[in-house]
Amino acid sequence: MRMSPERATFLLASVTDDRWPKYPDVRTLREMGYHAATIVPLGFACPSAVPAEIRARLERVVTLAAADPDLQATMKSLIIRPKEMTAAQFHDAIRSQAATVEGILTAAGMKKV
Repeated sequence: MRMSPERATFLLASVTDDRWPKYPDVRTLREMGYHAATIVPLGFACPSAVPAEIRARLERVVTLAAADPDLQATMKSLIIRPKEMTAAQFHDAIRSQAATVEGILTAAGMKKV
């Protein structure tokens, strides 16, 4: 049986950097003393050889699309909290997760090739 987001009204902890607006009394894992937080970055990337004016145009179009009220409503209905980022902030967000992901993969027995 699939439970709708409206029926799932309990939350033990937030695994994001900040508290969820819908659950302001629920602490984050960091607030509970755990060095843990997750992000699920959604964005676009292109090769560095793509001309700056094309990258800028892509960024404008993606930013406009992300601001669309219908898309925002769909994301919220899926319990996804969008966070607008510049290209530099997105790059930093991806890089900030590298050590954590590599640690998890290493602990799972995976090796770099």
